[in-house]
Order: sequence, then structure tokens, then C-alpha cells
Amino acid sequence: MTHYVYLNTVDATYDTILKKFRFDLPNPITTNNKTMAFRLSEAEVPITYYNVITGFNDTFSFKHTSVNDNNITFTYNITLAEQNYSADEL
Repeated sequence: MTHYVYLNTVDATYDTILKKFRFDLPNPITTNNKTMAFRLSEAEVPITYYNVITGFNDTFSFKHTSVNDNNITFTYNITLAEQNYSADEL
């Protein structure tokens, strides 16, 4: 007999120390013959990292030399917030 258990992180408790989700099942999983096998049939893993990280790759600098202002060079620094950015957003 096949039973399916669906786990969703919105139903879990996140442990900030262990950095893991804990799922409390409403009913225990039991078997008559003490043998049990599990198979992961489908998983969706969201992006778990940022492509811009504070203090690592969050600052961009560029220089602009203005011919109209007697070749004065201006330096601009831009700091981005830590998160995921698409190519268009950058």
C-alpha cells in the first residue's frame, strides 16, 4: 500500500540555531511488518543564496571624467542591498 506525505515549509517550524525546518506530522507513519522505505518523488528547492552579498560584492565604483569641467574626474560608489537581482535590475 502506498501513502503520500506532502511537506510544505509554511507548515514547518524553522530552527534558527540549527538552520533547519522541523515538520510535526499530524499522524505517525507506521507499518505492520516493521519495514519501511521512503522515496522522494518530487522536490522544489528555491534559490537559497543571494547573488549580491553585503560586504562581499555589494559595492560598485565607477569614474566619469567631465570634459566640460576641465577634465575633472568624478567617482561614484553604489552599494546594493543584499538580495537577488536579475540582469535587468542590475
